[in-house]
This record gives sequence, structure tokens and C-alpha cells, in this order.
Amino acid sequence: RLTYVVYLVDYGIGLKVGSTRSWRLYERIGEQPHVVAVKLHEETSALKIRELEVELGRKPGLTERPKKRGLKEIIYYPPRKSYKRLLDTSRKIIKEIRSNTEINLFRVLPEIELTTYSRAENTVLERITDRKLEVINCWAGYLLLSEPNTNKYYVIKGRELLHRNSIEAIK
Repeated sequence: RLTYVVYLVDYGIGLKVGSTRSWRLYERIGEQPHVVAVKLHEETSALKIRELEVELGRKPGLTERPKKRGLKEIIYYPPRKSYKRLLDTSRKIIKEIRSNTEINLFRVLPEIELTTYSRAENTVLERITDRKLEVINCWAGYLLLSEPNTNKYYVIKGRELLHRNSIEAIK
């Protein structure tokens, strides 16, 4: 039986509420730039979860659509501030919605050192289409690319490839 969750992420400059299928929670969080996250509530009705997400997204200090933020801002944001803010807010919400969810803050990290992401050149597809590149990792909505046999890395937003005809880009 499928279950669904409402979660909260702290992305450094605010709190974003979202929902997904339970089995996909960590993958979904890993796709988003975030400092720390928490599961708020779980149940079998996708409709009830979506309604809760919308309701929470309207509360002061929460949103379903976060402000633009750069990858380096997320990487270098002090986690201690996010942990405190997210812990305090999640306690309040879980009590308010009468959820029995245990509070477990977590962070999804890439398979490669964050410093590799922070050293990489932030780019767009048009600047790299003529280069032979390897995909090294994907995290927080960004692809980490490398020129083979070099120490040159690039980060590109995943949607640069997902929302356009990218056949030429990935020969």
C-alpha cells in the first residue's frame, strides 16, 4: 500500500514545504538544494497529503516556491542555524497537525565531496556544448560534469537538460 509524506526543507534563506511518495523521500530531498530536511507527516491518501502541503505552504515563514538561491549559498550556509530553525518549526507543525511522526532531521549529501561542487564552474548548456564531458554526480538539482583527464569541473542546473532538446548536448 502506497504512503505519501509532507516534508519540510531548510534551504538556507527559508523553509519550503513539499510532498512526495514515502519511498521516494530521500531521493526527492536530494534533488533540491537544501541544508537540512524533516518528514512532517505520512499517510495513505495522496489528496490529504497534497491538501496539507498547500495549507502549510500558506503559513507565514513557509512556502511551496522557494526564492532563488545558488548552490554555493547552500553549501556554505551554517547548518547549525538551519537545524535550530527546522527543529523549532517542525515541532510546532507536528503538534498543530496532531501528527505522531517522530522528528528526525536529516541531510542528503552527494556521493562526492561538497568541495568539488563548490570549486566547479557554474555554467549553462550553451557554454559547454562543444566539449566532451562526463557526468560525475547529480545533487541538489545540479549536474556535476568533468572534462576527462583534467581537474576541470562544471555544474549545470539539471533543468538545463531536462526542459529542452538536449540530444546534441549528450552525443
